[in-house]
Amino acid sequence: MQVQQQQQHVQSIRVQQQQQQQQEYQWLQQQLLQREEVERQRRWEVHQQAIQQQVQEREHQEQIEMEQVRQLSQRLLTEALSGRPYTEPVQHHHMGLMNIQCPNCHALHFLSEKLSNSSALHPRFGICCLQGQVVLPPIQQWPRVVQDLFDDPQDQREFRKNVRQYNNALAFTSVGVEVDRHTVQGAGPASFRIHGTLHHLMGALMPPQGLQPSYAQLYIYDPQEATNTRLQRNPDLQGDILLDLHTILREHHPYADVYQQAHAIMQAKPPEQHTDVCMRLYLQQGTDGRRYNLPTVDEIAAIMPGDGSEIVRKDRDIILRLQGGGLRRISNLHPSYLPLHYVLLFPHGQEGWHLDIPLQAAGGGNHRSKKVTQTLWYAYRLHVRPPQVEPANLFKAGRLFQQLICDGWASIEQCNLTWVANNQTKLRAELYRGLQDRLAQDAGQDLGGVGRVILPSTHKGGPRYMNQLLQDSLAICREYKKPDLFLTMTANGSWPEITENLFPGMFRISFSYIIIGSPS
Repeated sequence: MQVQQQQQHVQSIRVQQQQQQQQEYQWLQQQLLQREEVERQRRWEVHQQAIQQQVQEREHQEQIEMEQVRQLSQRLLTEALSGRPYTEPVQHHHMGLMNIQCPNCHALHFLSEKLSNSSALHPRFGICCLQGQVVLPPIQQWPRVVQDLFDDPQDQREFRKNVRQYNNALAFTSVGVEVDRHTVQGAGPASFRIHGTLHHLMGALMPPQGLQPSYAQLYIYDPQEATNTRLQRNPDLQGDILLDLHTILREHHPYADVYQQAHAIMQAKPPEQHTDVCMRLYLQQGTDGRRYNLPTVDEIAAIMPGDGSEIVRKDRDIILRLQGGGLRRISNLHPSYLPLHYVLLFPHGQEGWHLDIPLQAAGGGNHRSKKVTQTLWYAYRLHVRPPQVEPANLFKAGRLFQQLICDGWASIEQCNLTWVANNQTKLRAELYRGLQDRLAQDAGQDLGGVGRVILPSTHKGGPRYMNQLLQDSLAICREYKKPDLFLTMTANGSWPEITENLFPGMFRISFSYIIIGSPS
């Protein structure tokens, strides 16, 4: 009995010591958090003071430059009148660092990109988020394996060189497009140029008899077996990298688990139903479009017998077949259009643009539409932000990032053309009147060559758009006489504005966002 009491006493002392240690640890954590908060506030104040000082210095420098430009213009005019040769100015224009944050979305800009009705001390920007009307969740941080592949200086050259091939080998969907190989394989910066429409394709979960599995079918197999199959099609890739990426996607990408369970469910059906059974993957209507909730198996999938044509909404549904059915297009309006193909850019399956993303009212007022358009979505995503706000994953992907931009442009253009094709009765009103006048003049006119879809002058790149530009140019010449100078503006990858704003270890070829998003 005495020994038991002593053991209980010792145990009580140990419990008290543990509680005391836990209290001390919690106190130390609170002290550390308070110090970090004080230090963070101090750094923020120093940063704001530095920005204000930089703005004041820039305003002063702009005044000096304006005076120098005035003096230079006067000198050049004098030299032109006297017949002296022109020489390049000693001081060149410089836009400075791209470190001015948007007050709404924190996108980084040059100061010269600010809205004309905002001041240099309190700049506001509209190209990134429409002054706060576009609110999207930040891009999720890559898993450590993917992050190391893009950041490791030893592996990044080989991996980045073949990053598109790695992505295509691991993607759930394939790209159906005619690529212009003349520019892709030529000298100079890497480019991705296409002809015709760009779309993503998906087949059945089981390959046809006699063929090896590919794309989403490989996520049903063992990781090593899937890697061996990929290496047979891509012998220039590294097997250890493919195996690591397959394991990461199998762990983090929600559709990998969904496809495997869909295969198991449909495989359990009787063999005579394998060619008819299908599964419809859908997203719940109540999902918050701004939060981009990752789908689970219970939320995303439902068994639907038949041929898959019943009650299908292309912008929210994906039809999976066990066998047969050929290749089916994935609608570019579907939220998973991007994460199903660009698995290295969105390894967590974070949803892309869809029709139900709300547009926020600016200051409680009215806005031009109720939903975020594709153009606004891509404009928001193609702006770099500080690392503590959003990781710069997309801008590290090199050629895969370029393909994403090209894919986005093709999707936007396709939606615009679809709208034009579906609204011909509204767009042809004035044209019909012109055709009627022409037929009245010449009743024997052959209209067999007239197209069924007419592009209005508001569609950029169309024949009427180009003709309108020509007519506007001729009108300007009639008003202000013939022009004396014809200027062609180009972008140089060696400009200081580009080289000074690259991330550590990055190449200027990969960072086309600086050239695209900033005026020269």
